[in-house]
Amino acid sequence: MKAKKENKVYEVDKITKDRYVKLGYDIYDDKGELIENAKNKTIAYEEYEKLQKELEDAKKVPNNAKALKEKCEELEAEKINLQEQLDLANGKIAELEAENKKPKEE
Repeated sequence: MKAKKENKVYEVDKITKDRYVKLGYDIYDDKGELIENAKNKTIAYEEYEKLQKELEDAKKVPNNAKALKEKCEELEAEKINLQEQLDLANGKIAELEAENKKPKEE
């Protein structure tokens, strides 16, 4: 295993691994895959603010999706209602056209 921090890399074993983690080193296996993150890492405040904003934006998405789904269902119900009204109007038009074709009695 290897302990890495900035430009420092040390070979470590299972016994010394925890000590290096507490000192701020990340632990990687022999294949180079991260095993454990350092416990006391810090990031720049600008990076924190950026990530916080991204998180807030991400939290808004499900609410928007829910609102869009509700609006879609509302529009679907309105579409069905309008289709029924159109069918009634077409039926009435057909009745009037049939009535209009009949010879008029004078």
